[in-house]
Amino acid sequence: MAKKSFKKGVKNVIDSIDAGKEQASSPKKQPAAKTQKKAASQKTKPARIKFGPAYTVQNSNELKSTLETALKSKEKIEITSVKITEIDVAFIQLLMAFDEEAKKQKRAVDYDIRLSSDVIQMLNTIGMKDAMTVFTKQ
Repeated sequence: MAKKSFKKGVKNVIDSIDAGKEQASSPKKQPAAKTQKKAASQKTKPARIKFGPAYTVQNSNELKSTLETALKSKEKIEITSVKITEIDVAFIQLLMAFDEEAKKQKRAVDYDIRLSSDVIQMLNTIGMKDAMTVFTKQ
């Protein structure tokens, strides 16, 4: 019996190809209510980014692509870090540019970047400590 249904299915496919159709029969549709329930039950998770201990010019391209990907997603963005011990002005500039773009897009971003005391002292020396307080919770 299985051979007959298989042969019948093959025959239908061949006939549909000969007739110029894509399929022999139309696919069965699922009820719309079921599909809507699935869509309503799915919740979006926040886009989480965790920074490592060092951000310098060498890894700024990696950081840039990570931040761009986060901006393309539709979820809330959470940026955290371990205690950063090495930082470069390139990192600070990228973070500030990201923050400006997120504000333009009216995106919610939660920052929790931890800086070591040496980095805080360096930021204070170059006059960028106040600019970085937006991103830290220290």
